Amino acid sequence: MTRSLIAALGAWVVLLGSVWAQTERADSLPASRWYLQEALPYREGLAAVKAHDKWGFVDTTGRLRIDFRFDEARSFSGGRAAVRIKRYWGLIDTLGERRTAVRFHRVTDVQRGWAALCYADTCVLADTAGKLYLRYADLRAPCDELVPVQKGSRWGLADLQDSLRVAPRYEVVMSYAEGRAAFLNRGLWGYLDCRGQELIPARFEDAGPFAEGFAPVRSGKLWGYIDRAGKPRIRPRFTFAGPFSEGLAAALEGGWGKGRWGLIDTTGAWVVEPRFTYLAQYAEGLAPAEEGGRWGYIDRQGRWAIAPHFEAAQPFSYGRAAVKLGPYWGYIDRRGGLVIY
Repeated sequence: MTRSLIAALGAWVVLLGSVWAQTERADSLPASRWYLQEALPYREGLAAVKAHDKWGFVDTTGRLRIDFRFDEARSFSGGRAAVRIKRYWGLIDTLGERRTAVRFHRVTDVQRGWAALCYADTCVLADTAGKLYLRYADLRAPCDELVPVQKGSRWGLADLQDSLRVAPRYEVVMSYAEGRAAFLNRGLWGYLDCRGQELIPARFEDAGPFAEGFAPVRSGKLWGYIDRAGKPRIRPRFTFAGPFSEGLAAALEGGWGKGRWGLIDTTGAWVVEPRFTYLAQYAEGLAPAEEGGRWGYIDRQGRWAIAPHFEAAQPFSYGRAAVKLGPYWGYIDRRGGLVIY
């Protein structure tokens, strides 16, 4: 072993000891040790993880459910996950069985079991059985059988029988979320419904996806929120605003790099005053927060539930959150105990 690798492993052991000393394990299961190079959040009970330069999937106990055999992997949605073997991508199910051939150059969207799979210059849509539909320059997962598609340089909507229901006239159409898809037309953003109607006309400088009935939108230099009908719900007053989760959203007050992040409720009131360097999405009662170059987790009152001693941290899902300590990633439980690393 090289001196640098020995030093890195030594630092990892010291950091592990520090975490174990500060937290009491909430789980009775022994920790699973993989020395993870990368780790994604849990989706549908499984997490994509990288060890020894290969990707596989583990469950919430750390048990390896799908072997480390992929060169790249993404999270599950609707029982399907995109994986890459050498140069090419395909879809697998939660047992690791292939649901499409591994022959695609990229995967642009996987939602509710549908996937947009692309060859070198065209994309097709795959359903949960692996049946392929349509062929366009690019496309997204459908909403009520209407698919955002790119034809030439413009986007429109087609049905699964390949009839264009909305002529390609938009600069881009994003993925559907809660029955709404953001579209860009003449430099401004609006939202389409699942019938292809411009339910919310293009009038925003930027727009994010809907979550819990709200979407962050930018008017001028500031962000606020609208509801699913397009009615303003929180006036534009934030430098940036994230999606709602469990009734809270991370928002930035002040300039980038100098401002501070806090948590707001659906009225726009600060639940946690803006005092953190950065905040990620609130989930399962905790939000990843950065302070002084280290990450921990705060509760709904803004108190440190898990002290900031991680180099990076992701939101909780299925009672687990991916964190980085030294050169490696692992998963902690809600009390901060390392359970998978």
